[in-house]
Amino acid sequence: MRVTLLLPRQRSKYSVLYDVYNDLCLGLSRIGARPEILQLDDREGEDFPYFPVRRVGVREALDMMRSPDAPLVTVDDFPLMGYLYRARVTGPITVWAQYFYGHKFFLARYRDLWRRNFGAPLRARALGHVPQSVWSRIARFYWEPLRRSRVLAQSLWTALLLGRVYDVPVLGVLHPPIEPSYYPLGRGERRGALVFLGNEEDTDLFALSRTMRALRSVDPGIEFDYFGDEGVGEEFNRRFGEDMRYLGELERADLGREYSGHAVTIAPVYNGTFEMVPVQSLLAGAPVITYMQPFMEVVGRTPLVANVEDVSAVEMAARRWLSGDPAMEREVEAVRGRILGEMDPAVVASRLLDYLRGEDPA
Repeated sequence: MRVTLLLPRQRSKYSVLYDVYNDLCLGLSRIGARPEILQLDDREGEDFPYFPVRRVGVREALDMMRSPDAPLVTVDDFPLMGYLYRARVTGPITVWAQYFYGHKFFLARYRDLWRRNFGAPLRARALGHVPQSVWSRIARFYWEPLRRSRVLAQSLWTALLLGRVYDVPVLGVLHPPIEPSYYPLGRGERRGALVFLGNEEDTDLFALSRTMRALRSVDPGIEFDYFGDEGVGEEFNRRFGEDMRYLGELERADLGREYSGHAVTIAPVYNGTFEMVPVQSLLAGAPVITYMQPFMEVVGRTPLVANVEDVSAVEMAARRWLSGDPAMEREVEAVRGRILGEMDPAVVASRLLDYLRGEDPA
């Protein structure tokens, strides 16, 4: 079975969406399907880094979506949703919802955390004063094409948001795939903490500072490295008198080795519809301190994840993690098994084909 995957161009070659498309292609190939990626050439950004793909313009992409030669799958990229809305495309396409438009104006907590951490621009501060009915009309470019498409969601949380906020029917949940070979299970000595920083709109610097104090109460000499947004890290170091070390832009294999070499990962990111960093870290055997995000649908309850909002829980978990508790090694294997039971590329690919055929996925 041939499957066409329409990929919106991303600003960075390190985009998680590029990883997801690569891993889905691996899974489809492993189960005998014939995947093809078409990259939408509509904006500036980085090319898909894994292998050569064909570029298509907006007009060609819209024509293909009206009458595709093979099942066509894409994601709810906001510019792409705008093209579909303006062109009134009603073709038999499947949109795999990864993002959700509207966190900041429908969910007050996201606005409040943004203001508290970075002040936020005027447009963000004004969000809470605009009636929800107005925002719903603004978001019509997003929800109307989804209502005309077959929609899958990458998490139950995303599906609930789409259904309850925009009345978008969702066929089911298809978690993103992850290729485990990029995240080898670390067996050697682990040292220090690895911090992931998102952008100003979704990173809680105060939660990070509290977490660092909690870890130092367990290990006063612990050191902190970070990856992600370099500017946010520099702002954090300046405001809180810290000296986190920036690791630069990491290739995927290098990032996997960093997870394997660190004792714990901290991801103080609160605005997500799944969050792959905690999953990547857990695959490599490094426990995670983060917000309780939808990745927990896959990981389940585990002592390897601590809530970044609960300092006492972080401290208690860190004492177990840093003491060499043998039960933690068994838990790492169990969590890795649960993740791959849902997110192994072949598993995700097989479920996608079931959805495309109109069958209930196994």
